Amino acid sequence: MSSHHNWTYKKCSLWLLGIFQKSMQVLNVEQATTILCKALNSKEVNWYMLLTALSVYVTTYQDCRLLIGLIEKLLKGAFECLDTENLVSAFLLARHASQEAPQIFPPYSSWFEKYFGFSDTTYASSSRTFAFLVKFLCEMVPFEQPKYLKAHLQKPAHASPKCRVIYHDYVALAKTRLQDFEVADEKNAFSDDVEQLAQVRGFVQKCIEDFSAKGKIPRAVIEASIFKKPYFTGQFLPVLLNPKNFLEQREVVCSLVQGLLQHGKISQERYDRFVNDCNSKETDDTTCDVEMNNEVPLFEHLLTQLRSGRMQNKDCEIIILRMIEEVRKNEREGQHEALNAEEELPYSNGVFELLHFAAEACSHQPLQPWIQCLLLAMGSSLSTVHLLAVFLRRQLTTTEAMDKQGAKIFSQFLLSVPVMWEDKPLKISFAGTTYTSMHEAVFSWLPLATLQERRQF
Repeated sequence: MSSHHNWTYKKCSLWLLGIFQKSMQVLNVEQATTILCKALNSKEVNWYMLLTALSVYVTTYQDCRLLIGLIEKLLKGAFECLDTENLVSAFLLARHASQEAPQIFPPYSSWFEKYFGFSDTTYASSSRTFAFLVKFLCEMVPFEQPKYLKAHLQKPAHASPKCRVIYHDYVALAKTRLQDFEVADEKNAFSDDVEQLAQVRGFVQKCIEDFSAKGKIPRAVIEASIFKKPYFTGQFLPVLLNPKNFLEQREVVCSLVQGLLQHGKISQERYDRFVNDCNSKETDDTTCDVEMNNEVPLFEHLLTQLRSGRMQNKDCEIIILRMIEEVRKNEREGQHEALNAEEELPYSNGVFELLHFAAEACSHQPLQPWIQCLLLAMGSSLSTVHLLAVFLRRQLTTTEAMDKQGAKIFSQFLLSVPVMWEDKPLKISFAGTTYTSMHEAVFSWLPLATLQERRQF
């Protein structure tokens, strides 16, 4: 709920955008809506992928009637069964569609008013369903953007006389949260409470000094992130992450922010914005040396987080997309010759270590979302396909024997290497021999002579 506004059509990576656009070119709006519905009903919803697809959906079809029908179906199911998951899905789809397609989807405030603001149309007409709605809104307050809180205040939900007390509790909570954001509810602007800002700066300064002296995140910061989350996210972090603040201690600040990322106290997305802000800030006496565009820190950071089990799928996929974009910068234009499976390539060490870890993870549990994202990304450009081909060749030449489970994992990786590229066979060369595809090369390297053996593999 707190991140979807960043998953926009304009910010989507080009390769992922291309995949969704090509998919929707061959699907009509009914088929695409059905796929969205199936994705929502899956055991684990990848909201980054789903909402990015929704951005392409509303841009491609310029028609939201079926989407509105899907949202209404989710609302009906949510209030009939008091199902929070359906309610979250409905709100996320409505908010994202209103953000991405204002020309065809109503503003969020109007949408909220239509389904909850009138006695004859509200889905929360009984005391039971209204309490369910208010409980949901209250739980979302710490994660809401100010514009949504203000929409709920400006166009409030219809409440019967018996229910007005609990909605008043929500109104008080929302106003308090807006004050935490230093948002002036009436003027739609940030308040200028100099004294409060000075107190926050003083606390942040003390935390930076403690971190510099002890080399670990201060206990006060950990406690604030748990017990005072609105203060931590709405006041502490904006002061800490502002590149204009604490210029003389920039190196310590960068280390502290990296520590917060590793402990899961800030998202990868917020960290990336901090890095970009630091790198774009031009100062004469200091710079922020935290850019992660080189190979080693980025791959090491991802592997460390994956091994710790602390990283969420969304953050993991964001880093994967950044890595793929960086690898693609080395792509050679106009490459028509066969890919050399023996060639030493840039980024090979980091990519191979990540692929090894992914293969090992596959042997212990089903294919995880981040591995699916990785394999999809590896097939998105010639440079990444080349790396994957070299990796698979090394796997075959260094493995003495491959059991059934190993063959299954290897096959999953092999399927990410396309047979054709730009309507031409994607040729692979190795030891002086050129093969018409990676699949043919693999079959020649393994003792798989007959068609039956190849199918079984």
